Amino acid sequence: MTVTAHAFGLFQKGTQGQRRGLSERVDRIVTISEYNQEFLTETVVVQTPIDIIRVGIRLKKFDPSDGAVQVRLLTEARFVEKKGIEYAVDAVSQLVDDYPDLEYRLVGGGPKETAIRERIR
Repeated sequence: MTVTAHAFGLFQKGTQGQRRGLSERVDRIVTISEYNQEFLTETVVVQTPIDIIRVGIRLKKFDPSDGAVQVRLLTEARFVEKKGIEYAVDAVSQLVDDYPDLEYRLVGGGPKETAIRERIR
C-alpha cells in the first residue's frame, strides 16, 4: 500500500508521531518535491521509502501565447496563504518600471484568488 503526502496533510494539525505511525503502516510514500521528502525524513523521521513524482499543469487547458517574450515569469499554484503569491505580485510591481515588457502570468485558483486579483489592480 502507498500513501501520497500532500502539503495539506503534511502541515495540518496533528503530531509528527501520528504522521510517523501512518508511515510505518505503508510500503511506500509518494510526494511531489524534495522539500516534502526532506520534511518527512528529517522532521517526521520517516523510515519508509519516499518517491518523488512531480505534478504539472494540464497543458491542453491553456493556449500558447504568440511569439517570444523576453521577460516572462510564471507562477502555477493554488491561491492560498502559504504560497506567498502576494509577495510575488508586490515584487513584480517593483520591476515594471525597469522592465516595461515584463509579462507575469498566474495560473491557478483558490480561496485567495479575489484578493490577489484586487492586489494586481
